[in-house]
Amino acid sequence: LEDLVATWPSRPDLRYAAALACTNLANSLNHAQRDLDRVLELVDRGFELLEPCSGLETLPLSTPRLEMLLAYNESLALCLLEDLEPAWTAIEAFEGRIDGDPRMTRFLSDLWNEWILALRRAMPAGVERDELERQPRERMYESLRLAIQRGYRDLEELRTNPALDPFREDEEYARILETARKNNDDPEW
Repeated sequence: LEDLVATWPSRPDLRYAAALACTNLANSLNHAQRDLDRVLELVDRGFELLEPCSGLETLPLSTPRLEMLLAYNESLALCLLEDLEPAWTAIEAFEGRIDGDPRMTRFLSDLWNEWILALRRAMPAGVERDELERQPRERMYESLRLAIQRGYRDLEELRTNPALDPFREDEEYARILETARKNNDDPEW
């Protein structure tokens, strides 16, 4: 795709396809937790490819939506790299792109969770870490509540996602799950 973009740089469909490929590869590397510096390069290239596509209606997925997915991958890679300050900034930038979509709001909750887990890997337990964890934990819970209010309904994911294991004993998490269950009308859950 990069060769095609180089040959026809004014074709938004090719630029978009190349940016989508960058997004998909970045996502795969993130979830394999491999080559995270490459993820950041792919994200930068994806944003660069999309610059001339802004505002075009004919693309299969809106450019802002694809930019949101690139921002998610950047945030996640920075968390996995335990680069906490840039990760925080990237998560807030991702948050600014959310358009009310329940799934993207759930992704925001996941990013705050990943930031907390990165902090736990980077810093020994203690009062200082507990204090640093307080605000992102509140933001994680708030975005999870908001995702549910907006219609997020994957209760099985909320119950079984191993990344959420550290929070399962929290009363706040239990309240959020109860709200999700009630909203889903699933008495067996």
